[in-house]
Amino acid sequence: MTGAEASILEKDLGDGASLQVQRIDEDRFHVRVELANPPANGDPWLGIGIGTASATTCKMKSSRFVVGHLCSDASCGQDNNVARVQTYRATSYEDVVLISEGFSLEESSVSLENGVLVVEFESAGIASRAFKEAKCVAWASGLLSDDAGNTEYMHKHKYTGDSVIVDFASIQYDEDNALASTPAPSSVSTPQDTPAPTTTVTTALAEIEDGGVITGLEGKMEISFQVVQGSGRRLQSNVTEGSDDAYVQLRMTYPMSNGWMGIAISASGAMVQSHAVIAGTSSALPALIGEYLIDEYAAPQLYDGETSIFNASVSVVDELLQVSFSARAIAGQELDLENGNRIIFAVYEGSGFSASHGANLGDTHNLVKWASGGTVTTEDTANTFSAARLAHGVLMVLCFAFLFPMGAVPSTMRHRFVNRPSRWFDLHRGVQGAGVVGVLIAFFVILFSGSGSSTAARSHRLFGLFLIFLVLVQPMAAIMLRKTQMRSTWRVSHYICALIIFLGGLQNCFEGLVVAELVGVPSDRLVGLRVLLIMGTLFATGCSCLVFGSQLLRGFAAYETRHRNARSSLKSGDSDASGDSVSLPECA
Repeated sequence: MTGAEASILEKDLGDGASLQVQRIDEDRFHVRVELANPPANGDPWLGIGIGTASATTCKMKSSRFVVGHLCSDASCGQDNNVARVQTYRATSYEDVVLISEGFSLEESSVSLENGVLVVEFESAGIASRAFKEAKCVAWASGLLSDDAGNTEYMHKHKYTGDSVIVDFASIQYDEDNALASTPAPSSVSTPQDTPAPTTTVTTALAEIEDGGVITGLEGKMEISFQVVQGSGRRLQSNVTEGSDDAYVQLRMTYPMSNGWMGIAISASGAMVQSHAVIAGTSSALPALIGEYLIDEYAAPQLYDGETSIFNASVSVVDELLQVSFSARAIAGQELDLENGNRIIFAVYEGSGFSASHGANLGDTHNLVKWASGGTVTTEDTANTFSAARLAHGVLMVLCFAFLFPMGAVPSTMRHRFVNRPSRWFDLHRGVQGAGVVGVLIAFFVILFSGSGSSTAARSHRLFGLFLIFLVLVQPMAAIMLRKTQMRSTWRVSHYICALIIFLGGLQNCFEGLVVAELVGVPSDRLVGLRVLLIMGTLFATGCSCLVFGSQLLRGFAAYETRHRNARSSLKSGDSDASGDSVSLPECA
């Protein structure tokens, strides 16, 4: 049927290709593209694109289109052939880029039926172009390359040449005869220019009903899992029989539409040296779903070893991000199905992928025994890490902005302790000693917190270690050199070192605030620390002005005294020269 009265539009695209479109609601359409006698001797693909302005916009160059392709183990790296449907943007007639923005694909599939290549999907449009605004279509087909990059989708393809005029808006919505459509997940596949796993988009994992559940992040994060045999039969609690062929099915969900989430095996509970699967819709991800060996607190690189996960998919349904996959190992680390593994996880909302994942991270604290199922309680380690960083920051601010400046003040009051001349030094030594102890406590708090340090904190960390070194050298040098012949040299270096500690300490405290936000400490928890640092800066500035101003005044007074004494000596010498007489012996 064709025409404005039809609920289904059928169009001959030429060269054995045909199009069938049915409107299933006000905005969404069911699209079916068929190609008789598709390219042989390889893995065929079939793509369709739309134009929204005029027929000239339906050229493949600079277009957005949906591609369905059948993968073999040579082109997709899987043990079995899998069906995939993806959205691409063509930057030229030879270059394509996988994209995830725009309208999602639902009920997507690709199949080869009696020699006919069929691609089907439901959507409101392709990428950012709505079907309701489409005026034409273009199509292309070809063979997948067998190179690792798999970038030759567009090479030597065939297409219609002239655009086919199709007015999607003219297709009427027939509610009685519309296709039965359910809001299935919008699945997105892994780009093939990385060693990440290929994902299946035709169906998601079967519901995990009898396995276990991990919950965390105030109940927002849910990870369901179960152990199944290679044939799909779920194992109960005994995984010894035939366990070599058993694997774990997992599904993670979190209420967001844009971002990523990751789950990792970690013997220590720390991110470093963990084996992770990270997936999501963030455009900055190296792969939409992939394995990572995390060896530092920085944005990780894809695991370059053998891919272990399979049956993977990423979807967004009703603002709920879902990630599903099956695995016997993650990034080279075998899953211990019988004894279990310690699991950590993290969530990031947004389009980025960097060293920071915000404050959304959790830890199972205990082993997850995959075969036993049940509910696993977790703790939100973000609170622990944030508390450690806040304690570190508060102690450092108290030391560098309050104690050290205050400890220098007694040196300006030594003239007030005439009867007890060592009193000022006792006060100076006591306050500065308290500051040294506080700095060491702050250092060990962050060192043993398990929160690690990101690449963003590298300069803060290194300069902080340098300042701690100076803080320790100051009292040691005072003890060893204050009463030696090097006293004058030590005194100058003592003042210079104190100035470096004062200025550098404040600067590093301010940088620490920036780092705290980058690594995910909530902004509301930093308000008090920020106010404390501002107050400390004002206090330290006042103390430093008092100390160094006093030293300048003392230096000026000493200069005046020396100058006055010199003039007095000169006058005294002149008086002696004019008033004294020489007695000569009398002549006889």
